[in-house]
Amino acid sequence: MVVKQIKGLRKRINLIKYMQGLGVFSFLNCVITMYCIYSNWVSIAKFVFALSLLSLLTSLIISLIEIIKSTNALELELSDIEDEEKNAQLAVVQLAEKEWVRPVGVIYRSDRNLSLAAKKFVQLLENNSQ
Repeated sequence: MVVKQIKGLRKRINLIKYMQGLGVFSFLNCVITMYCIYSNWVSIAKFVFALSLLSLLTSLIISLIEIIKSTNALELELSDIEDEEKNAQLAVVQLAEKEWVRPVGVIYRSDRNLSLAAKKFVQLLENNSQ
């Protein structure tokens, strides 16, 4: 099951990579189109803009496919959890501590001045730690 999930994730990563690449290619072609219009190369501008639109359309279709795959994977996970709940395989564990505390620290160079935002952040941490 885990190997199948990993393969599915790899496919989705590739879809995202192609989707983003085609989106960037589409915007790049839009910039080239604007330059062609500026240079009065109308026929080249029309061709490049058509290529831009096709790239954007393909990117959107790939995005839709990835969204469908993503939601299907989430539905599968949710149904697994629901099955475990029905079969009493899930348990609620009461923890002794009601409040969880996680130590937080800030490291900064003492030979440099902090920005105003950084000073306020350090003050906020100091005030909430008490």
